[in-house]
Amino acid sequence: MKLKPLNILFISSNADIAGGENYLLTVFRLIDKTRFNPIVMVPGEGNFYNELIRLGIDSFVLKMNYFWLTPPDEWYKHLEALPPRVRYLGDIIRTKNISLVHTNSNIIFEGALAARLAGVHHLFFAHLEFLPQNPIFQRFTLNAASYAQMIDDLSSHIIAVSNTVAQSYSPPIDINRIQVIHNGLEFEKFDLALENRDGSLLSELGLSDDSLIVSAIGRVHPDKGFDYYIEAAVFVVRQNPKVHFLIVGKDENIGFCKALRSRVKELNIIDNVHFLGQRDDVPRILAETDIFVLSSRVEGHPFVLLEAMACACVSIATRCGGVEETVTDDTGYIIDIGDIQATASTIINLARAPDLRNKMGSLARSRVKKYFEAKYCIKSLADAYDLILSQPKPLPGSYAIDFFLQAVAENAYLGNQVVQLNERVKNLEHLSDKIRKNPIYRMAKKIMGH
Repeated sequence: MKLKPLNILFISSNADIAGGENYLLTVFRLIDKTRFNPIVMVPGEGNFYNELIRLGIDSFVLKMNYFWLTPPDEWYKHLEALPPRVRYLGDIIRTKNISLVHTNSNIIFEGALAARLAGVHHLFFAHLEFLPQNPIFQRFTLNAASYAQMIDDLSSHIIAVSNTVAQSYSPPIDINRIQVIHNGLEFEKFDLALENRDGSLLSELGLSDDSLIVSAIGRVHPDKGFDYYIEAAVFVVRQNPKVHFLIVGKDENIGFCKALRSRVKELNIIDNVHFLGQRDDVPRILAETDIFVLSSRVEGHPFVLLEAMACACVSIATRCGGVEETVTDDTGYIIDIGDIQATASTIINLARAPDLRNKMGSLARSRVKKYFEAKYCIKSLADAYDLILSQPKPLPGSYAIDFFLQAVAENAYLGNQVVQLNERVKNLEHLSDKIRKNPIYRMAKKIMGH
């Protein structure tokens, strides 16, 4: 008798496609669907949701915004909707007969809470270290140890995307309890891009054939360190004006994007820095790139670094996340976060050494193909599922979670009342100002004063 595949509920934190979503798309393409059936929750409609629909993956939108919680009204709306979100996911777990909840997010806890209440296994997949600057942790003021302890308490199994990320959670979590599974690539589109490279990127940018391309790719956000990248660019361009710097990615933080463009103008390197925005031809861009730079402040195990290596790029990468587990001395350069001089001098030296660039790029491509192929990473994930599901289910229910959700609901109610009261006070103050400025009121006050 043929067994039905087990339903896995995946919790994603992004409606668009970033590193974590690239990971999930790789899972959905390669996981054995005769054994595991993915069902995906996304927090909004966007490119990721559209791609899930295109792939025929069972998915649904449960709207939430963890990225803008500063105004009190937004925070209390978020809190008000949290208990219903947990209940909704609990209904999904029961009606769709979910065997395992896989949370692919460092900031969304609803899946873990719903899994515990329903008595099903929960897997926490850590793509990043604890980031206290995230808006949710500005509101829920957990420290790194408390956050890790919470994850430990709510999860049957924990996976980290790099050893560096794993170590950031230990202690308090026993390091032996955290499994490391690195990201992996499907190589076909990168192989094809290398086969078809024709110099058309230089033509698109209006650059001469002897120009040298340096690329940095990622969402345009302070986490990615593009400000360091631009500061390094000015030193390079002064030495070699034929070097051109690309920034490829969605403008996620508008203030940061404006500051970058303003700084490029201020440094007078506008002809050498090219903002390409979000692109769907990243393999082509990387295949025509001479030097790749990862200038990030924060990473887990960056997909884009693997992609650059797959396209035979020599890389300069900051010492964060799983970079040191990926780049070796003969495949690239690792520098300290924010070391602008080291970035600039390394680019200048590599610009003068095409043979060295080609040699290191070739070794980088060999390394990523040997150690970071997607099918082996997904096999490790499937084995982890088997291990988790071989264990007894957690007991359903949790008085601590019930109390927490009740406290959240009451806090949200009180907070909304305060927001409304403040709004009424402001309206009254505004009305009072208008009355005091009214000429009839002034005349009446003058008459009454006499």
